[in-house]
Amino acid sequence: MTNLNNKLHIIPVDWGYELLKQTPQEVNRAENVITLCEEHHMEFIHPDYGIEARKLYKFNSRSYQKITEYHQALRKAGIPYWNTIWDDMLRIITRIRTWKYQLAHPNEPYPEWREGK
Repeated sequence: MTNLNNKLHIIPVDWGYELLKQTPQEVNRAENVITLCEEHHMEFIHPDYGIEARKLYKFNSRSYQKITEYHQALRKAGIPYWNTIWDDMLRIITRIRTWKYQLAHPNEPYPEWREGK
């Protein structure tokens, strides 16, 4: 079953805090958070998890952990560990969604994204 409630950061939290030196408000701003189904998140944003780790799992149960370690090494080197080709398009989608929300709810502030929600 596809999970449709994955709130994901376009620029990952650890990247925002560590490399961009962003505040929690900047990392969690509406423009940086989007909902994607798990299938598309893994297939398009992290294909190494979504495709390679799944393929290799039957041969190596640590395949996901190995990719996570690789991502951490890339982050420390300042190299994006996700497929960045979609970042601009996802930001445009979040801007449109935010604008539509604000038009429909002019007297309400846009709801802030919170950890664990």
